[in-house]
Amino acid sequence: MYKYGIAYYQSQGTTRVPITGLTVRLVRPNASWASGINMQEIAPGYYEATVMTEAQCGFYEIWDTSSYSYGAKSGKHAVIGKMDMGGIQGASNFMLQLAQLQNTIANMHQIHGADLYVQDTEPDTIDDYVWIDTTGVDYIS
Repeated sequence: MYKYGIAYYQSQGTTRVPITGLTVRLVRPNASWASGINMQEIAPGYYEATVMTEAQCGFYEIWDTSSYSYGAKSGKHAVIGKMDMGGIQGASNFMLQLAQLQNTIANMHQIHGADLYVQDTEPDTIDDYVWIDTTGVDYIS
């Protein structure tokens, strides 16, 4: 079980005045207000949610009714428990690209070792240079 809390207040001089009566929800990226986890006002201006299962853990946007009565993004974010793929923008596309990259790398030419000769003097003739043909090399692991 995880708990997450956030305080809403306005500054009036040096005093913090709680903002009460809001509806606040934790909403997954690309999800809707209706699907969000409702946060209860525990104390004036302090809103808290409980996440009961690990499957609910991860990255959330915080939505509230402070600027729009039907709920809107507040610009704040929260990570509750372990980070999940929701924290990476376009997570499903990212995983597809990663799988394609891994497949491409697995099928490339690979060099697993090489012998190099290094001389400790500055080259002064063409014979002092070593030329390596890298046209057939795609990847060095």
